[in-house]
Amino acid sequence: PFIKKRSIINQVKPSVEINLAKFRADPVYDTMAIWSNWDTRGWVKLDVLARALQVDTKSGSGEQVAEMWEKRQGRELAQYCLQDTYVTYACYCRMNFRQPLSREVVLLQPELYDVV
Repeated sequence: PFIKKRSIINQVKPSVEINLAKFRADPVYDTMAIWSNWDTRGWVKLDVLARALQVDTKSGSGEQVAEMWEKRQGRELAQYCLQDTYVTYACYCRMNFRQPLSREVVLLQPELYDVV
């Protein structure tokens, strides 16, 4: 997996497919499981993976979610979850040698934050 990880980090697409999968990746693509080659000892936090792949990380942490929920901060909670989703999406793109849409294009859509 080292060569595959280095090629992803440096965005140099291998000329042949380096398939190290133990399990299927379709239709679900689990960035953490695939990055660690399905070895739970190699799992990394999303923030660590994003930094390795030069993806902007999210603000805040999951520890704040319960507090935002209790305070009925729906908009802030939606924003946090959307940031988390964007980081995962951007990591997926980098891991598949694709250019993700910009954070602004994805996250600055007012209808995404309309919560009851």
